[in-house]
Amino acid sequence: MLSEEDLPAPVAHYTLEGWAEFGQRGSVRGTATSGLFEMPPSTDVSKAIVAAFDEQTFGPSVPVQHTVAVYWEFRGHRFATYLIYAVGDPKGKRYEGVLTAVMRSIRPL
Repeated sequence: MLSEEDLPAPVAHYTLEGWAEFGQRGSVRGTATSGLFEMPPSTDVSKAIVAAFDEQTFGPSVPVQHTVAVYWEFRGHRFATYLIYAVGDPKGKRYEGVLTAVMRSIRPL
């Protein structure tokens, strides 16, 4: 998980959509998708966007990685939660299900 405050100055001023687009800049052509991510009212998250894409890693011997990122706003602060796994991992959809469950279980203190 990453907070907006941890980002370099130019990125810190992006909208959630802009942050998602910035995150996809190195994606394998034709693999990037994004859309609204529904969060329960109990989370107090005002807006969330999910983006997914494949990304080439450090060489041909290293598998392509799949990234799923949820960019979200909570009480005026922005955050991103990332899930990364190897493309073709048979447990990939299970990992994404866990990410969805964790995100939707957020509760404010």
